[in-house]
Amino acid sequence: MPNIVHLYINDKLFSIDKSSSATFKVLECDNIEIQILEFDGETKYLAFVEDYEANLFMTEDESKLTTGKSKYFSESFGYSCIRIYAEEVILCSIVFDVSARKLTADQARKMITYLVDKTNSSSVVNACLSRSAVPFGFEKSLDTEPESIISSVEILLNIFQKYRGVIEKNARQRLIPIKSSIGSRNISNFEIDAIDILQNLDSLIPSDGLGDVTLRGRNYSIKSLDAVGLSPTNNVIENQILLGGLYYSRKKLGDLLDLLDGLPKDQDNNIVGYESFSRLLLSLTASGMFTRCRIAGEKLLDLIYFFEKKLEVKYCGEIKPIMTPFVRGSRMYKSLFEQMAEVYSIGRPCLGNIRFFMKMKSLSKIYEVFCFYHILEFFHNNEWQLLSVTRHEDEDFIDVIPASAVFKKGNLLIDVEYEKKIHPYSIQTRHFDLVDVYHTSNSDFPFFTPDFVIKLNKDNHIRYLILDAKYSTGNTVKTKHIPKIYEKYFEGVAVFDAQNNITTNAPISAVIAIFPIEHNASRYLSHWPYQGIFNKIPRIPAIGASPLTTDSDSVFYDCIERLLELSLKTIHATDQNPTSSQLKNDRGSPILSFH
Repeated sequence: MPNIVHLYINDKLFSIDKSSSATFKVLECDNIEIQILEFDGETKYLAFVEDYEANLFMTEDESKLTTGKSKYFSESFGYSCIRIYAEEVILCSIVFDVSARKLTADQARKMITYLVDKTNSSSVVNACLSRSAVPFGFEKSLDTEPESIISSVEILLNIFQKYRGVIEKNARQRLIPIKSSIGSRNISNFEIDAIDILQNLDSLIPSDGLGDVTLRGRNYSIKSLDAVGLSPTNNVIENQILLGGLYYSRKKLGDLLDLLDGLPKDQDNNIVGYESFSRLLLSLTASGMFTRCRIAGEKLLDLIYFFEKKLEVKYCGEIKPIMTPFVRGSRMYKSLFEQMAEVYSIGRPCLGNIRFFMKMKSLSKIYEVFCFYHILEFFHNNEWQLLSVTRHEDEDFIDVIPASAVFKKGNLLIDVEYEKKIHPYSIQTRHFDLVDVYHTSNSDFPFFTPDFVIKLNKDNHIRYLILDAKYSTGNTVKTKHIPKIYEKYFEGVAVFDAQNNITTNAPISAVIAIFPIEHNASRYLSHWPYQGIFNKIPRIPAIGASPLTTDSDSVFYDCIERLLELSLKTIHATDQNPTSSQLKNDRGSPILSFH
């Protein structure tokens, strides 16, 4: 039924239907209201702002359902979505592009800068990606990240800058024979090549007039004869290789600039004091590389002029470095040739991580990746051995993060999964799998997708930690998100025990939210009063939230370590209890205990 949903942005009306594809630009401080008209009183309607359920209530005249006015995007930045459901079937989806204040943008800038750095240098992520690479036997990809291309050229330029004065005074030279007039050279007759004289003996006769000799009827002074002499030149193969490498480096930067020019650019004028997410991403990724490429290009042109005009080296094409005996004996040429070989080894430029970040669109999504990196680094830094990795199915993620990673320490196995889909029970469900016990088959999305699932396996005893990233303040997380994830991932999820043909929540040790914004001191937030994981007698399952920011990760790492410790305690407690076959109830039937 068309136009049954009304959207109000600061009291301005927009009619929405299921086929609507418009994106609404809003500020994080804008008031938003959703109204559902022509609704069915017997149908259950739900409104979700991302994964937060907004309260729907009937207006005083009972003519429509409304969310009421609220700053629903006060903790958003980038693309966000409001979805309206009728009995778990989606009615419409409204997309917003949220611009944020400078403070929020600065927090986002720090987080994205961290991620850009980690995707290029993190040992654990690189180890994961290398283990999930294309199997042996396939052709190696020729694509190269922009950062690798620019860095290689910048290192080469730094070496040239270091040795430029030495090159100008002591560049590789050789002596070559050059014929020139004796009169134009400051030499004696003894330096005249004898071959020049001998080749003209049959024509030389004494001069009977001016000059020294007569040659074919003309009188000449002997100083006008052309003689062969040796002259130094810089136009040698070693310098030609360096000049060709400079041209090649400039061509590579040109290819990269052409690729960056194709990136989408936010041309809209931002409201003063606010910044759009797409412009922030462009400034942190492509724009910085534009500047670096242009600076490097200017330095390359200067060096090309230096070699061609001052050293008079001729360009003979892009000649790959050859380690000649002279190069091997020269520290300067050897370092230049080694780095130039590195530049020649890079492939064609591809956007890779830049395109990945540009496509993510929202800070909440980037925060998920930020949290995943820290989870992986927790196990890496605590000397867990990386056993295997599964590649991500989404092509936007495939070269940035894995879908899952398995770690081992002693007899403990850890399986970390990103965006794991938890489906209702089916014939494909295996022993100890997580199952969705909430959704029905009529739902548009009949599954749960927590951000991270950590599966702990000790001697086939399984425990689960379910974590969900929430880009919100601690207060919002405590009052809204913690109760919601408890409802979804503990009450709505269970573990299938195939041996006893039951589902149980016992293996779920924790359901934890991760949040970045805390105005007070960073601390763990517990859903159970006085029974948090760091209390003397903690309650299991652990339900709560842990802070994680670019400035502080210690509480988060302590939280993960404590949750693993508590999970192992529940396993030990099970081991110490009698088996189910040893326990009987009052009627003589066995009482099941989970293993």
